[in-house]
Amino acid sequence: MCAVAAVDPGPAVVRAGDLREVLTIQSATGVSDGQGGTTTVAATTVATVRGQLVVRGATELLQAESVGSHADYQFRIRVRAGINAGQTIVWTPQWPAGMSALTLQILGVQPEPDRQALLLTCAVVQ
Repeated sequence: MCAVAAVDPGPAVVRAGDLREVLTIQSATGVSDGQGGTTTVAATTVATVRGQLVVRGATELLQAESVGSHADYQFRIRVRAGINAGQTIVWTPQWPAGMSALTLQILGVQPEPDRQALLLTCAVVQ
């Protein structure tokens, strides 16, 4: 009789079927205001990517609120260069149907341990 060893699947894989949300990542474009300062003129699209909305547990939400955090959403996207904190995301939630687009500020960009994905922590722009 042969024994079958359990196979470790390795790190979690970013599956295409999980990437249901469409995220438009933008950077603000600034120009000189003629007085030594900078004026933000428009947002330039850096990339349009598919992402997975990461559901946070109740404990994480309570901890985030207790320290005054304003992180409203987290998304997992495939690794790509040029994504930084301070950029914005325009996102129309897939559920419930008929939602209008939200503009989110990227607060943090953290590589996943498997280096296949980035975790974007975002807050709604007021």
